[in-house]
Amino acid sequence: LSELKIIGNIQKVLFSRNSNIALISNPDSWETTVSLTLVPDADGNVVTPSFQIQYDWCTAGVTDQSECASWTYAGSYDYMTGCNDYDEDSSTSKTDAPSYGWPAECYNYNNGGREDGSTSAVSQDITTTGAEFTNSQSSTTLLSR
Repeated sequence: LSELKIIGNIQKVLFSRNSNIALISNPDSWETTVSLTLVPDADGNVVTPSFQIQYDWCTAGVTDQSECASWTYAGSYDYMTGCNDYDEDSSTSKTDAPSYGWPAECYNYNNGGREDGSTSAVSQDITTTGAEFTNSQSSTTLLSR
């Protein structure tokens, strides 16, 4: 692995040989959290912004090219999220995972009532870890399997 980064509407470098960054130790199974400010739309919903998880292999920062001699795959590939690459002909998205949305006004089970976030920005932590999304009230997780 040369670099692993989150790009697009979210920017974070998780691993880079070129920049000497190692926030993860295993490219197959990792987790990171980024903070977002989500603003409700006119219908009172918030949606995670689209982003890409980009893997770069045998590119920047590799000092021993012999380890790349047997690499038969693409040097870079992205996992894309969002609903912004829609194919009208097939009625499907070309992204790897969708964007997730939920009402800005959520039911709070702790106090038995609703909390209204529709008039102000909602702060949301997103935890990403690879290629499958799950959603909860407090975070969105992308799991590597």
